[in-house]
Order: sequence, then C-alpha cells, then structure tokens
Amino acid sequence: MMAFLEAARLFGDCWGLYRKYYGQDKDRKMWEQLVEEADGLHAKYGKQPFAKEMIAAVISEVERIDKRQ
Repeated sequence: MMAFLEAARLFGDCWGLYRKYYGQDKDRKMWEQLVEEADGLHAKYGKQPFAKEMIAAVISEVERIDKRQ
C-alpha cells in the first residue's frame, strides 16, 4: 500500500508525463521514450500496482488523443 505523500508525488509525476507527451507529434521514437520513462516511474514507486495503473492510464490517454488527431 502506498503512503499518502508518496501517492501525491506519483500524481505529480504522472501529470508531468502527461504534460510532456500531450499534443506532441507521435512517432516511433516518441513512443519508445514514453514507455522508457513510464518504466522508470514504475520502478521509482517500487512497481506498486497503484503506480502501474496510474501510469497506464496516462499512456492510454496519450494514445487515445493521438488516435483522434
């Protein structure tokens, strides 16, 4: 279980990931970079399930936005 302040940091890191990749031109290199950063965040938070779900939600949203553009 994730402590409250650790979860707050996770939210901030997920927001940063979303902000960084939102609206960018999506090419293969960008997707590889996003996945690499996501893996790093997941490791940063001890591969906890909540971190995995939050990070996956960010990636899914970036992908959904990309498909609409």
